[in-house]
Amino acid sequence: MKKQVEITITGTQYYSLADRTANAFGAHTRLLDSPSENDDPQTVELCTTGTLSYSRDGKIELSYDESEITGLKGSRTTFTVDKDLVTLSRTGASKAVLIFENGKRHQLFTGLDGVVPVCVDCHSMSQSLTQSGGEMRVDYSVEVAGAALERNSYRIRVDL
Repeated sequence: MKKQVEITITGTQYYSLADRTANAFGAHTRLLDSPSENDDPQTVELCTTGTLSYSRDGKIELSYDESEITGLKGSRTTFTVDKDLVTLSRTGASKAVLIFENGKRHQLFTGLDGVVPVCVDCHSMSQSLTQSGGEMRVDYSVEVAGAALERNSYRIRVDL
């Protein structure tokens, strides 16, 4: 059953200050283990509507359309929550699949011919989503072709 919901996403991205013009593979970047005020994080909050569905087998799906504020206008993002595993799937103008599992690292492949390795290192993930809404938090790093690219921290609040 699908329900219309209000979604508030607060996300903070931490980039390397050494070279913000690094190439698509993250050259000249470094991983920020513990962000500090000198790391110049970028925080964005998005309030939007979306859909929440709950299946008989206990999986929860949360979907919303991206906007100009996230820089991903024309894309749709879907989180599929299956107990302690969360998969982010993005379709449309920007395509992506990221897997979050507390304390685990997942490697995926991207690019026109699927040969560029992208690693997602999930530092922490927690969620309390139910058919009535709830919250999800995820803190992760992204590595592309072996080079650290960015660290992200998101809080996603869902209200009926």
